[in-house]
Amino acid sequence: MNVDCSKRIFLWSLLVLGTSCRSTHLEDVADPGLAITEEKWSLGNPSSVSVSQQTVMDLLLLPEEAVELIQRGLAKNPDAAVAQARLEQAFALWKQSRWSLMPSVDLQYSQARTKQNFIGLPIPGAENQVLSTQFQSYGLGLFANWELDLWGRLRAVKASDRAGLKAAEYDWQFYLLSLSSQIAKAWADAVIDERQWHLAEERSLQIERVVGRIKDRYANGLETSRGVDTTTLDWLNALQEATQRRQRVETSRRILQALVGDFPTGAESLLGALPVYDTGVPSGLPSELLERRPDLLAASAKVEGSRQRLRATERELFPRISLTGSLGSSSPELQEVLSPDYSIWQLAGNATQPLFSRGLIRGRIAWRKAAAQEELAKYQSLILSAFKEVAVALQADVLLREQLGQSDKMLVIAKRDQNQAEQDFAKGLAGLYQVVQSRQKRLTQEIQSYEMKRQVFQNRVDLLMALGGGWESPILETVSSLPEKDLLH
Repeated sequence: MNVDCSKRIFLWSLLVLGTSCRSTHLEDVADPGLAITEEKWSLGNPSSVSVSQQTVMDLLLLPEEAVELIQRGLAKNPDAAVAQARLEQAFALWKQSRWSLMPSVDLQYSQARTKQNFIGLPIPGAENQVLSTQFQSYGLGLFANWELDLWGRLRAVKASDRAGLKAAEYDWQFYLLSLSSQIAKAWADAVIDERQWHLAEERSLQIERVVGRIKDRYANGLETSRGVDTTTLDWLNALQEATQRRQRVETSRRILQALVGDFPTGAESLLGALPVYDTGVPSGLPSELLERRPDLLAASAKVEGSRQRLRATERELFPRISLTGSLGSSSPELQEVLSPDYSIWQLAGNATQPLFSRGLIRGRIAWRKAAAQEELAKYQSLILSAFKEVAVALQADVLLREQLGQSDKMLVIAKRDQNQAEQDFAKGLAGLYQVVQSRQKRLTQEIQSYEMKRQVFQNRVDLLMALGGGWESPILETVSSLPEKDLLH
C-alpha cells in the first residue's frame, strides 16, 4: 500500500481537505432523527467570496512560517508515525483475511528412514538373534485444504477487516487533522504571547520611569510618600505581569517545538502576525460537510465492522464444510520420487457441526450484539457532538469578530487619546500623570486586542476542523476507497 502517496495529500493542509474522502452513507446506520443530509446551517454572514474557489490557504490565510511548521510537524512528529503504523497493521490484517477465502496449498517434501525388528519368528540359524530390516522412503506432494464458505462466515470476517482498514485510515487522517490544528493554534499562541509579553515589558518600563520621577519629586518635597508607594506598587504589579507573560512565552514556544517534533529548548522566537478575517462564514452551509469528517467516517466504519463481526459469529452455529486433498508421490529411491509409477493422491471432505459448544457461541453472539449497539450509540453521539461543535463555532465566529471589531475601535481611540495627552503635556496643558495613564490604557487595550485576535483565530480553526476542512466538500480518493485490485498493488 502506498501510504506515502496518501500522506502527501495531507502534508500542507491545516484542516486537511484530503480528509474529505469518499463519503459513506451515514444514514444507513444513524437514527432517522439524525438525518445529516436534510439540515443546513444558516448562521454566519453572507460572503461575496466564491465558495467553490476557496482552499485551506484562502480560508485560514496562514503565513509561510505557519505552513512550514505544519509540514515539519506532519513529517517529524513521532505520534504521526505511530498513527501510520497502526494503519499499516490494519492493512496487513485485511490482506490476511482476504486470503482466508482461498484454499491453502502447501508443497511438502519428506524423507524417512525406518528400522523394523522381527521378534519370535522361527528362522533357522538365527534362533538367538533379533532380525531387523531398514528401509527408507522419499515423498513429494501438494496438500490442500479449503473451507467452503457456504454461509458467508469468512466473507463477513473479510468485510469486518475491510471496515477496520477504513476506520484505521480515517483515524490516521483525523490525527493528522488534529495535529495540524494543534500546531496552528500553538503557533498563534506563541506569536500572541510574545507580542503581549513585549507590551507588558513596555508598560513596566514606563511605570519604572515614572517611579524614578516621583522619587525625585519626593526628594524635593513635591510628592508625598503615599504617591511613591502607589506608583511603586503599580510598577511591581506591572513587573509581575511581565514575568508571568514571559513564562507563558517560554511554555508556548516549547509546546510548539514539541508538536513539530523538535527538542523543546524554547529558544525559537516568532514575530509573525495572525491573519485578519474580513469576511464571515458563508450562510446556508450544507450539513453534508459532516460526512467527510474523518472521525465520523471512522465511527461509521466501526459500526459496519461490528455488524460484520456479529454476522460472522452467528454463522459459527452452522456446519463448517471443508475439503482436503493431496497429490504427490512416495518412493524408496530419491531418483524415482518424480516417477508417475509411485504417484499417490487423496481427496476427502468433512463437516463439523458444533453441539455442546452452541451455548458458548450464543454467548459470543449476545456479546457481539451488545458491542454493535455500543458502536451505533457512539456514532449517534458523535453526530450530535459534531452538530454542536459546528453550531457553537458558527455562532462564536460571528460574535467574536464583532468583539474584535469593537476592540480595534477602542484601540484606535486609546492611541488617539495617548497622542493628545502627549501633545497637551508638551504644551503644558496636561501633567505627567495624564500621559502615563493614557499610555497604560493604550498598552492594556492593545494586549486585549491581541487576545481577541487569538480567540477569533482559534475559533476559526475549530470551525474548519468541525466541518472537516472548509466550506465545500471535494471528493478525493483515499486508500480504503480504492478498488480491491488497486488496493493490493
